Amino acid sequence: MKQIISKLNLLISVTIISSITFASFSSVKAEELETESKFLFNKQHQAGIRLGVWSNRGEIPPLTDSSENSSFKSKIKEENVAFEAFYGYRLFPSLVLEGSLGLVNRGSVTFIEDNIENVGNLLIYTFLAQAKFYPLGSFDFKLQPYLMGGGGVYYGRRSVQFTTNYYYYDYYGEKTATDFNYCFGGGIDYPISNIIGLELSVKYLSIDFSDPLLSIRNYDAFVILIGVKYLFQSK
Repeated sequence: MKQIISKLNLLISVTIISSITFASFSSVKAEELETESKFLFNKQHQAGIRLGVWSNRGEIPPLTDSSENSSFKSKIKEENVAFEAFYGYRLFPSLVLEGSLGLVNRGSVTFIEDNIENVGNLLIYTFLAQAKFYPLGSFDFKLQPYLMGGGGVYYGRRSVQFTTNYYYYDYYGEKTATDFNYCFGGGIDYPISNIIGLELSVKYLSIDFSDPLLSIRNYDAFVILIGVKYLFQSK
């Protein structure tokens, strides 16, 4: 009987020791995985979208403008909804090269020319190449602030969706303007998993068209955007 009790005690002791050892090993592995997950962000490329507010810092087209042969009425706003799609290639833990395509609808425009009324919108497209520097890129922090700078092409377009003319063709009555200029800003990245990250960014866009668009050239803006991104590594 004593031998049976002794064996039971030994079995219980071994079970307890094994459980404690397994729990400790599991805890260590979990911490290692968590650490790897935090550092994984600084080795990954990025692709995603941003949505936010375009805040005008340039001129505003007049509500009405007339010349000898034409006139327009505009409803251009100071703040507009802005959209941006982007791809970021990570060169180093602290450096990402990013290309982006953005779009903002600044408001509606009614343009009258030769007694023909055209109704459309003022659209601004951005094609930018930027470098994003992460000062904490080599450290194990979930919040990753960054500084950003670069430039690219700004393309303004007065589109036409409706016309009183008896015929219509692509780009009828439209006017465009182009500028190559700089941008700069910063933001914060927050990876919520190994493959998904969130972002808050603010940047200044310098836009000065060579030709007036709705009688003005300067369309500078601050853009505040919230983004979601897919995080991945090259195979």
